[in-house]
Amino acid sequence: MDREAQRERSDALKQDIIDTALEIGLNEGFEAVSIRKIVGTLRYSTSVVYYHFKNKQEIIDAVVERETQRVNGIVRAAIDESASAVENIKNTFHAVTMLALREPETYRLVVPRKFGERSAARQPWLDNLTGVLLKAMASGEIRKMDAGRAAFAIWSSFLGFHILLSLQPELNMKQAEAMFEVQFDILMNGVLSREGER
Repeated sequence: MDREAQRERSDALKQDIIDTALEIGLNEGFEAVSIRKIVGTLRYSTSVVYYHFKNKQEIIDAVVERETQRVNGIVRAAIDESASAVENIKNTFHAVTMLALREPETYRLVVPRKFGERSAARQPWLDNLTGVLLKAMASGEIRKMDAGRAAFAIWSSFLGFHILLSLQPELNMKQAEAMFEVQFDILMNGVLSREGER
């Protein structure tokens, strides 16, 4: 077997390990992922798994990275360059809300990074949101403020909202959509009454 074929086989084995860990995590929860379960499912020897990954955490981190890239694609697809900043913020958080409802284990894996060792790393969507806010401030669409702090406040508000939604499997889509609309309205408009609205 030539080097290129060996590398391709090695890459395929590594992807099999990541796929299997993801499948176990989605079906049983990521706390249940173990080298023993991966080996038992794949019917590889333990040494094959340890050749590619030094431990379970490294496998989980690889799963988190791959799923994060997939979720980033979902978030990027929700952004429309011709739309307003507020519409893009709404579309982005709506996409993440749907992920929390449809794929709660993936959501908890990727967004709060519950299982990843690199969980403290700054998440890319916080930087993206900061950029959207800066653009909206420059155009006058929203008032001027510290964009980084505003992005953190908006993100943390939706993070809590999404986590609570992901823990309520009995919610149907219509109920979740209604809750999302209330969350977004409060976030953008606040809860205080304005003159003339009393």
